[in-house]
Amino acid sequence: MFSRFAICGMIIVLGMCPTAWAYESAGTRFGVMTASEYEYGALWGAKRPLLLDGEEILPDVKWRDSLTFIAVIPTLSSDLVLIQDNNGSECPALYYIINVSASAIKATPRFGSCSDEVVLHWTGMEVEIQMTSSGGMGKDAYIYNAEKHSLSLNGKPVTESR
Repeated sequence: MFSRFAICGMIIVLGMCPTAWAYESAGTRFGVMTASEYEYGALWGAKRPLLLDGEEILPDVKWRDSLTFIAVIPTLSSDLVLIQDNNGSECPALYYIINVSASAIKATPRFGSCSDEVVLHWTGMEVEIQMTSSGGMGKDAYIYNAEKHSLSLNGKPVTESR
């Protein structure tokens, strides 16, 4: 698999180098994704929608404290947005991948081992997200296939975690 830097070097000529930093919004080819503002007095854990160009999307995606947009990875027909759900000290981070295309917007189940340090690798329509396993022993490798909209952990399908 190629690393972020290898891919970046190959596609920078096209002006499509993936962004891999922490931001409060994510610019995709299909609009700007942001998280709605926290409403004072709202219940902790209340759903606050994701927005694409100010319009609510994916009402089932929810988060606790705040969201950080980690990376935007362009594929041929869609942009993949890696989002970190910042959960506080007990479980600092869980993740979503949002697949944004001209025809649909899809989200993976929330996933992760609570590690707030990830390493990304991608090639074509597949993204690998590596992080320290729960308990701190070893590494977990989550694989997202954008074409099939499937997420697996060490080869097994992922359903909602935590």
